[in-house]
Amino acid sequence: MLDQTTLVLLTPFFVTLFWILVISTSQHQKVNKKLELLFFLICGLVAFVSAIAFFGQYYKFYQLIYVPVVFFAMSQFPAFYVYIKSLTSEQGWERKSLVHFIIPLLTTLAAAYIHYYLLSEKENYQFVAKVITGELPETRHLKLAYLVDRISKNSFIILGLIYYWLSNKRVKKHRLKLDDYFSSTEGKRINWIRLYNISFFFTLFAGIFFHSLDRKIFIDNPQLLALPFLPLTVFFWIIGFHGHKQKTIYPTPLNHPVLDNQNSIQTSDLSDIKIRLVTLLDNEKLYLNPEINLPDLARHVGTNRTYLSQVINQEFSLNFNQFINKYRTKEAKKRLNSQEGYRLTIKELGEQCGFNTPQSFARWFREYYGVTPGEYKKSIGL
Repeated sequence: MLDQTTLVLLTPFFVTLFWILVISTSQHQKVNKKLELLFFLICGLVAFVSAIAFFGQYYKFYQLIYVPVVFFAMSQFPAFYVYIKSLTSEQGWERKSLVHFIIPLLTTLAAAYIHYYLLSEKENYQFVAKVITGELPETRHLKLAYLVDRISKNSFIILGLIYYWLSNKRVKKHRLKLDDYFSSTEGKRINWIRLYNISFFFTLFAGIFFHSLDRKIFIDNPQLLALPFLPLTVFFWIIGFHGHKQKTIYPTPLNHPVLDNQNSIQTSDLSDIKIRLVTLLDNEKLYLNPEINLPDLARHVGTNRTYLSQVINQEFSLNFNQFINKYRTKEAKKRLNSQEGYRLTIKELGEQCGFNTPQSFARWFREYYGVTPGEYKKSIGL
């Protein structure tokens, strides 16, 4: 029978392990590029393993993993930001993202130097079994090890605040960009970040509570472990669950050579772009593709997305999302007025006209015609 302390420690461990296994074995893993998310979850898992080892008093094992745990524990929030950045970036993973792990790396190197070079085997065990449980360090080397330990814990909290702010700033910037980039924004707004914010609020205060107290307090009062570890369980469940469901937003980098060379004609004349754009949409009906986006359309028109966006904004007083969905809505109304289109269900008609969901179809149809597709269909009564 598991005691309460063991259960509290094992719960976040198994939640995190569960999502690591689910995401790593998912059929969509390669498509959705969730390696950054997996690294974040692995960082959390390693931190939970260390907690189980320490509070379970497996000090020899904790001594062995202490140094790498410093890196993984401190990398949790930078790793989550890198995941959000990769998710909301057209380029996906970038090598310069490694800069976010400099502080965890430097702190780990300092810990490695102290524990692998300065401290003896006996001192290392004394540090784990006594110093970080509340006893004052006796030697200069142990004092230095304790100082680095406190720095890493305080840095964990500071990094949490910094990367919480950066992650939200990144998501807000992403949302502002969506309507000028995608014709269909369903599943691309990362709305689950609101749940992340709420759970992070409680998790951060739990982390401050945990790292600001000596661990001896938790050893003497193991029921207190529920205060930091239960919020962490919820936190990692939310990120694992929604991260697994989250689809890739920018599946193809813009600098893809094959796509960039599809059109040999390039023009910056706005009036010419407008004529080519209208002619292309009227003749080829590219708006029927639910995944059409600004760069794709710009390549078909024979210009770049900056000029195309400028034409849509200035000549039609619309953003890209409004512009394409106006075409889709007109097409839907035209088809509803025909016998063939009238016989289709609203869902079938919406899909044929490029809408990803019936809700999106109804919203845009009401936006331009004041009624839903179903209401309009009843009114014509073919």
